[in-house]
Amino acid sequence: MAKPQRMWETKVLSDLHDHCVWQKRAGVLIADDGSEVLLVPLRGEGSEQVLAGFHTIMAAGDVLGGCLASGRLPLVFDLDETLLVAKSQSQLQRELAELRDVRRPALTQQPSSNDRALGLAALRREEELLAADLSLLQQFAEHDAVEWGGARLAATLEPAAGPALQPLHRPVVRLRRDGASVVLTRIDPALPATSMIFHVRPGWEAARPALAAAASHDVYVCTAARQDYALEAWRVLDPGEHLMSLQQRAARITCVQRKNLAKVVVKYKGAGGSVHSVMPLTVIVDDRLDVWDVANRGQVVQIEPFRPYEERAAAELGLPDRPTLQTLDAQMQWLQGEIARLHAAIFSHIDDVARPAAERLMSGARRLKVDALARDYADAMPTPTWTEDCVQKAPRLLGLAPDPRSASGTALVPQDPRRAARQGAEGAASGSTDEMGLFKVRLVVNQGEFVAEATSDVTEKLAKQLAALQPPKLAPCPCCPALLVVVRKACMITEEGDGTASFGG
Repeated sequence: MAKPQRMWETKVLSDLHDHCVWQKRAGVLIADDGSEVLLVPLRGEGSEQVLAGFHTIMAAGDVLGGCLASGRLPLVFDLDETLLVAKSQSQLQRELAELRDVRRPALTQQPSSNDRALGLAALRREEELLAADLSLLQQFAEHDAVEWGGARLAATLEPAAGPALQPLHRPVVRLRRDGASVVLTRIDPALPATSMIFHVRPGWEAARPALAAAASHDVYVCTAARQDYALEAWRVLDPGEHLMSLQQRAARITCVQRKNLAKVVVKYKGAGGSVHSVMPLTVIVDDRLDVWDVANRGQVVQIEPFRPYEERAAAELGLPDRPTLQTLDAQMQWLQGEIARLHAAIFSHIDDVARPAAERLMSGARRLKVDALARDYADAMPTPTWTEDCVQKAPRLLGLAPDPRSASGTALVPQDPRRAARQGAEGAASGSTDEMGLFKVRLVVNQGEFVAEATSDVTEKLAKQLAALQPPKLAPCPCCPALLVVVRKACMITEEGDGTASFGG
């Protein structure tokens, strides 16, 4: 008996298209690398059916759908040298030894000058500040009390939570220095050796209630530190749970060495394939770019590192061109405005431009030209304004060294200059790209079967999976039409002729 022809592929896609239109749903193809292809029904000229495929992670789609529904953006903070500085006894002792044995001798060997004299004076003041903190920490560890301003201050037991969010009480002494908080606490209440002194960044305590009152962001933390430390550090920063409740902390505080938004906001543990930034609407606040995955660096609002000993010494001695506690406070005020500006710019474009365009495509009011599908889709669906399109480099309030890749952005649509460098680096690492930095795959329907032609190793496996589409792999999934505006890696597939799949960028 002759082997039956595989003709069901075309019919199942047609049925899927009709089913998704009727139920306002999308189909999902799960790829081998754990990522997914979201198949969304659109309309072509005449009676042509078009499926738009978005290479994404469905968990990211759920998170982003929630962002669009609530009008809130994910806001990710780094901890150390961004919002606070924490030192243990051993860390303070090492820094004192480095100052005396390395930094001071190196400066002493320089030719005599006014700059050298000021530098040596600054080192002496730093040494005094480090020694004073070490004395406070030793008192706290030994006696649960410190001498401060001529008085003895005893620690109070404050309710806290351990790594598994189990309730516990920590001894805590809270002080004020130069208008900012200094907190002595103990990571493990039973081990005095885990005592630490925290310096909170100037301006944070004013910014925190403003961020909470705006109710425009969901706050996350990403740090390379241990979880028990990170939980206590955030409790120091947000003692009233105004930005993140105790119940949310286990899910929203992420401790990883290499920072990636997929691990922070979505908690995606797979390799991700070519899905680079699964959260393009996220805003990151960090003092460093290099610790983030290259795909996320355009979303970082970079601020000056917080180094309280150096900055206090610089302020007291009036050192020129040095960040001080006052300039750090000014930058935190700028950061508040920048976060609000990013939220307004992103949602203004979504509500006024991208969402109406997506709804016209979904409803069939805008029908695509099948013979020029990719180009017509690009014309019909403007590129959304992602966070990296809106992020502007921090003004040099604090002598922040300019990024060597930076260039001026446009006046109407601020562009992060790091984006071009990132796209170039990805293209060099991942294979051939077109002039827009997008990877290409052609999918042709020929007598009921897909034929895939990949021009990049990155997408070859996924192209073959699309080509071998099987009915059991297609599962309806609830999908808000607005999801179209928040997924950046799209492929266009038609049932007749040929189409183009684009990944990357």
